[in-house]
Amino acid sequence: MLHSGSRSLGKTICDAFHKRALAENSAAGDPLPHRELAYFRAGSGGFDGYWSAMTYALRFAEVNRSRMLEQVRIAFGKHTRIGRFKPTVDVHHNFAAWERHFGQDGIVHRKGAVRAQAGETVLIPGSMGTASYVALGLGDPDSFETCQHGAGRAMSRTVARKTMTSAQLFAEMGRLGVMLHSGDPKTAAEEAPSAYKDIESVMAASTDLIRPTRRLTPLGVVKG
Repeated sequence: MLHSGSRSLGKTICDAFHKRALAENSAAGDPLPHRELAYFRAGSGGFDGYWSAMTYALRFAEVNRSRMLEQVRIAFGKHTRIGRFKPTVDVHHNFAAWERHFGQDGIVHRKGAVRAQAGETVLIPGSMGTASYVALGLGDPDSFETCQHGAGRAMSRTVARKTMTSAQLFAEMGRLGVMLHSGDPKTAAEEAPSAYKDIESVMAASTDLIRPTRRLTPLGVVKG
């Protein structure tokens, strides 16, 4: 399982357009229940600009994943008898999409979530030290055909780094029988298993959204 996002590119896009939306809402006298709920009207320049930038960020993240997968494929081909991966499941998370639900067209924004249409394969990561799942979406209408992206964080990255040292994390992963390699060991603790919710409890609470088909347990983790 590989994970990559648009990272700082996505945040830069979000911050820039959020600032612009706040300014436009203020100039128009549009009241907001919370400043995080600033918006663009459909068809406006801000709306079209954000949608284009978001689509670019999604494509950027998609290319990141494809390049990572190619390197993994080369490594597996060199060191094992596995030279190709079929089929490949490529899932976007943290995005917005025009969809039709309950007879109406609208935008579904999935934050920490993925689309889970009936029969659609989804990936639900746990943590570096716990199980992850492959599942089929059930197309639950009340969730707008959506399920969780993963176990979900129990603590922020900053809190996780303050709670556990990198040395403690590597020791814990060793006890779990999982080999860990990190390009930045000093920050590896931000992804500690304890920083995430219990994946089994999350899966048990999602029986109306998905049907698990594979349970995967980690043998090795490479963190960029």
